[in-house]
Amino acid sequence: MTRRSMVSLFLASTMLCGFAAAASAEDLVTADLVGKADAPNTLVFRTNPDFTQTSPTPTQAEGFKKLFQAFAEKHPDWQIQFQYFTPDIGGEHARMLEQAKALGKPLIVVAMNGSPLNFSWAKDNASALLEASCSARIFIACPR
Repeated sequence: MTRRSMVSLFLASTMLCGFAAAASAEDLVTADLVGKADAPNTLVFRTNPDFTQTSPTPTQAEGFKKLFQAFAEKHPDWQIQFQYFTPDIGGEHARMLEQAKALGKPLIVVAMNGSPLNFSWAKDNASALLEASCSARIFIACPR
């Protein structure tokens, strides 16, 4: 083997290793999972896709990717699973409350909303229901 072919082989293997390392690093952040799928601890986020690494705004998506990549590297024993809201936001909220209630612990609902929501399930099933007005929060943050 000539010196030139050895150098070419070395460079090719170095590039392949670099690509493999980059691919494995990127695998820590996918559309619906942060971290390794076999991590023993799981945190589930139910969220709007616009507020994650799937955001249609490129700078926002990149910021979330960096944040979640750093989290996954720092906490290898944790994974974050994403469950995205559908257009049926009322139904989504009801499912979240039902899942929380199924844990058998006291359930306290704190609602900070800018529009009326249906709280019938929460009134009947929660230990407490607190309503916090978003407009009051804005008023306090920006007094006249």
